[in-house]
Amino acid sequence: MTRHELHKILEVSFLSRYSHGLPTFAWEHCAKSFQRIPNNLAIEHFFKISKQKSIIADDKIILKCESKSGPYYFGIGLEDCDKLNSEKLSELFQNGRWYVYTWAD
Repeated sequence: MTRHELHKILEVSFLSRYSHGLPTFAWEHCAKSFQRIPNNLAIEHFFKISKQKSIIADDKIILKCESKSGPYYFGIGLEDCDKLNSEKLSELFQNGRWYVYTWAD
């Protein structure tokens, strides 16, 4: 799955997808959502992702970055996001808007 395909799916709420039998993901939870974080905190979380063993546990870090070239998702195993070069990552850390997937309270 590509980042664009995932983004299209996530545009529909978890509860709506779940109740209509549409795709949901093991890492999703109905009480979690993407919450905006400062870019410097995103950098810290980004480097912790490489130490993750599974994408299912509640304590796993999942990040989203919105940029001019669209959304990027990290920590869930999307190849087109996980294999970005350092130049692109640098641009995302400087100019992107970062979010962490966490409890929505």
